[in-house]
Amino acid sequence: MNRLLVAALLLMATGAHAAPFLVSDPAPSSPGDTLTCVYQIGSGAAVSTPLAVYPPTQTGPGCVIDLAPFAAGSATLQLWYHSSLWGVDSAKVGFTVAKPAAGGPGPTNLRIAP
Repeated sequence: MNRLLVAALLLMATGAHAAPFLVSDPAPSSPGDTLTCVYQIGSGAAVSTPLAVYPPTQTGPGCVIDLAPFAAGSATLQLWYHSSLWGVDSAKVGFTVAKPAAGGPGPTNLRIAP
């Protein structure tokens, strides 16, 4: 019984993602080429990440960027692919995300009910 419960919990956890993610369509594939996803927040340094598969929506690897570490407020990103074979970048695509500030009102009128 315990093994069945553990197996069920593991199957449910495989598709779970804790943070909000910015997800692109699958990247174009080319034999022998390795693409990476590159993003830049405002005028900050560019960050390169490997392509990944976001299971609920993607059938192939694309950009998957974790938005949890972003500061509260509005952030403007530019995203693009970088080709390791050719050493060139794709066109840059802009995206704006607004992360709410932490906090806010909590639950009220707490009580123990039968």
